[in-house]
Amino acid sequence: MLNIKIDGADLKKIDTALASMKRQIPFATALAITKISEQVKLDQKKSIISIFDRPTRFTQNSIFMEKATKTNLSSQVWLKDLETPRFQHYLEPQIYGGTRHRKGLEKLLNMKGHTSLPFLTPASGARRTASGNVSAGQSNQILSALGAQRDSLANSTVRSKARNKAKRKNSFNNNYFVIKRKGRGLVPGVYQRTKKGRGVKPIYISVSNANYSRRYDFFGIANKSIQGNAPRLVSEAIQRVINTAWR
Repeated sequence: MLNIKIDGADLKKIDTALASMKRQIPFATALAITKISEQVKLDQKKSIISIFDRPTRFTQNSIFMEKATKTNLSSQVWLKDLETPRFQHYLEPQIYGGTRHRKGLEKLLNMKGHTSLPFLTPASGARRTASGNVSAGQSNQILSALGAQRDSLANSTVRSKARNKAKRKNSFNNNYFVIKRKGRGLVPGVYQRTKKGRGVKPIYISVSNANYSRRYDFFGIANKSIQGNAPRLVSEAIQRVINTAWR
C-alpha cells in the first residue's frame, strides 16, 4: 500500500502562502494530498491499460484511493480489496513477482478433490471474452458438471437435489471432465467432449505453478506521478483556499 503525505518544500510552501490564514492550513494540506492521490490513481489506470493486454473494465478500475482529511493528513492508494478477510489481489504478483494464489475455480476444484490441477491456464477449446479470459458462463458450466459449485445444493430438499442431479446428467454441460494423469496424448486438465462425442477439446490445462515476473511497477509509477504533479497540485490547492476565503 502507498501512503501519501506532503512535507519539506511543499509543506513550507503552504505554510508561507497561508501565514495569515493559519486555520486554513490543514484544509489546504488535505486538499493538496487528495489531489495528488487522485492523480496517482489516474496514472495507475493509464498504466494498467498500456501494460496489460485488453484489461477488463474491472481490472482498469482496480485502484482504491482514500481521501485525506484535516484530522488525517495522509492518503492511501492501493488495490481494491476483493474479499473480506482480504486475500491476495490478482494484480499483486504482477507488482511483486512470485506465485499467485489459487483463483476461485481452482480452489473449488481442489476442494472437490481434483488436487492434480493445482493451477490452470486456458487452452484452445476455451470460450474467451473480449479481454481473453475464459467466459464466466463456461467456468460455471464446468463447476456444475463436476459438482464443484460453492453451496450449489445449499438449502435444497431431497427431491430438488435429485432433480438437479438428473439435469446435470442429461445436460451437455456434463460433457466436461478431468484428466488427472498424462496419457493417450492428453495432459492433465479440464476437457469437453464434442457434441457428437467423437473427440475432446481442452478447456483448461494444468500447470504445476503460476510464477510471475515483476511487470507492473506500481510504486515507480506512483513516485513519478507525485514528483511530476505535486508542485502544481499544491499551488492549485493553495489558490483554491485563498479564492474561497475571499468569497
